[in-house]
Amino acid sequence: MTISPVPSPSVTVSSDKNNVCEGTKVILTAVGSGGTTPYTFTWSTAQSGNPIQVTPSAPSSTYIVTITDKNGCTGTNTITINATPNDIQVNVTTNPDICSKKW
Repeated sequence: MTISPVPSPSVTVSSDKNNVCEGTKVILTAVGSGGTTPYTFTWSTAQSGNPIQVTPSAPSSTYIVTITDKNGCTGTNTITINATPNDIQVNVTTNPDICSKKW
């Protein structure tokens, strides 16, 4: 009897926002497939679990997630979140789409 190897897991990662003002909190969610469940998720931020919350820095931050399945097989993926610096002095009440320091 020949036993077919179980494929390594793969992971996709998404965020609730991709372009934000610096200092804005973003939720990153990973979804695993393949391999053997259950999965564990480890992030380049030293966080584990899923989903996680991050606060990107300007101009952009890249996050790496590693998924490990029950057999110890791994897969990785990355996501980059763009963050606009908070250095524009504007009234955000009249210009809500512009990042600014607090008055």
